[in-house]
Amino acid sequence: MIRTSSHSLKWSSKIKESNIDSLFEEYQRVVQFYIDKLWSYEFVSGSFVDKTILNGVETWLSARLKQCAGKQAIQIVKSTQKKNRDLIFKQYKRIFAKAKARNKNWEILKSRYSTWIKGRIYKKVNKPIFSGDSIELDQRFISIEDGNNSFDLWIKLSSIGNKLVFYIPTRKHKHFNELQSKNYHLKKSCRLRRYKKVYFIDLFHEKEAEEIKVDGKEIGIDIGINKLIATSDNQILGSDLKPIINKLNTRKRGSRNYEQTCREIRNYINKEINKIEWNNYNLCVTEDVTNIVENTIKNKNKETKNLLSHWNQRFLLDRIKLRCEDNRVLFASVNPAYTSQTCSVCNHIDANSRKGEIFKCTKCNSVLDADYNASINILNRYLDEVSIVPRETKTNFHVNSC
Repeated sequence: MIRTSSHSLKWSSKIKESNIDSLFEEYQRVVQFYIDKLWSYEFVSGSFVDKTILNGVETWLSARLKQCAGKQAIQIVKSTQKKNRDLIFKQYKRIFAKAKARNKNWEILKSRYSTWIKGRIYKKVNKPIFSGDSIELDQRFISIEDGNNSFDLWIKLSSIGNKLVFYIPTRKHKHFNELQSKNYHLKKSCRLRRYKKVYFIDLFHEKEAEEIKVDGKEIGIDIGINKLIATSDNQILGSDLKPIINKLNTRKRGSRNYEQTCREIRNYINKEINKIEWNNYNLCVTEDVTNIVENTIKNKNKETKNLLSHWNQRFLLDRIKLRCEDNRVLFASVNPAYTSQTCSVCNHIDANSRKGEIFKCTKCNSVLDADYNASINILNRYLDEVSIVPRETKTNFHVNSC
């Protein structure tokens, strides 16, 4: 398990800040040079840039740092190419389905995707542009020492190039000390990061993942905006999230008030998650939210689109995953399809059963909170997928009233 602690560089001298500015500018230029070269390749693999490309740029960065820049460029290009392939495959599926439905004798029906795609070059995404806001440094560059003055932590960065050596003073804050108290050990690597012309250094803390607990209860979680969290044991948390997101939509993006409201949302999410007694569980199941906002936002009005665009569900799920790791709880996710339309009592599926926040089954007339009903379905779907035990023998979570 890896955790991060961020440390400000605000105590650095003006000369040091100027040298850090120069480092970020040069590193951004070099990484973008490598991206430009790699982008002409149809497929990029591996983790290291070819030497001819690596040494093809004139720079004062050290050979070691050029290797880091090349590795970061490869990661960016590979990620973008994967996104490109995913978009092409989605297009292929649409064309295939259309041809099959119309019974057309098109070439696409005669071969597999892997065969059909050969020799075809599509660029569905633009060439990535490196923002230059982060520099990944491994153990060859960093040395961390305890301080004995007003700064109890000193970070030395060397082998940068141009004879630059940075001695960065900082302090152990609350989060840093909490990680150390939980037996996390500092890794010999870091990330230099720039945010709105302010510099930070991220230190990484690591410890071996502990075994998942055997004892405990299972919990299914449905996430949303009207109710942040609804659980299969009938906990309803975060009913005040929507007003905060609405407030964010009135802020100018990038303004101070906008940033404050973003922090307010994250703090609110953390507060609500901490209300769950995670040590009582050994399994947590959520819905797989991959592309869920993109799919949900289609054909919505402008007000709804604005609301959903600021719905920070990935942050929420990351927080849930962290709590699961810290408490040795197995985390899993399932396809959310029809979980809000399925009756958790009789398994009847009907979109008409859900009316706003209430779920009333059109078959058995069971009445439940709609999100509570969905959370039960989420948990049961996972249990069905991993267990050969018939549903009748499973624990019954259901109630027949709101």
